[in-house]
Amino acid sequence: MKVLLDELLPRLLPQNIRFQIIPHQGKSDLEKSIPHKLKGWREPGVSFIILLDNDNANCREVKRKLADLCVQNDRQDTLIRIVCQELESWYLGDLTAIGIAYQNNTLHGKQSRNPYRTPDHISNPKQILRRLVPAYDPITGAEKIAEHMDIVNNRSHSFHVFVDAVRNLASDL
Repeated sequence: MKVLLDELLPRLLPQNIRFQIIPHQGKSDLEKSIPHKLKGWREPGVSFIILLDNDNANCREVKRKLADLCVQNDRQDTLIRIVCQELESWYLGDLTAIGIAYQNNTLHGKQSRNPYRTPDHISNPKQILRRLVPAYDPITGAEKIAEHMDIVNNRSHSFHVFVDAVRNLASDL
């Protein structure tokens, strides 16, 4: 996710806004570190966005649990966004980007077909992506695909919710 965000955020944010991405090793690591991070960064103008894969969990429950942690640490202004289901859903929302990254001209035409029409509903997007592109690896895949992703024409709803949230947050700063 960090690799994708390193490519995506500069395209979403004005140049005068700096950002730092703090990766975590899964949900439990994130939940343990949230209090420390939120308490440690109290400078004016610092905003937090927590982005997490849903991994087939209850979206509302995951978000509520994270929001409770933020409230307990006096940072109720923290923006929480959930990727439905995995980061690969965002990639599957832009088969053109995958096709360019992996030099496969046949993928673009599949975007209007199921399951790619609504990639957030795919319960195993990483597995589906590996079927389309056997060479796919999460790190190198993010490096290859992210630079080609179309911010406007992505079929993933959770991708657009994230993009809109980042832009709104930036406009409020």
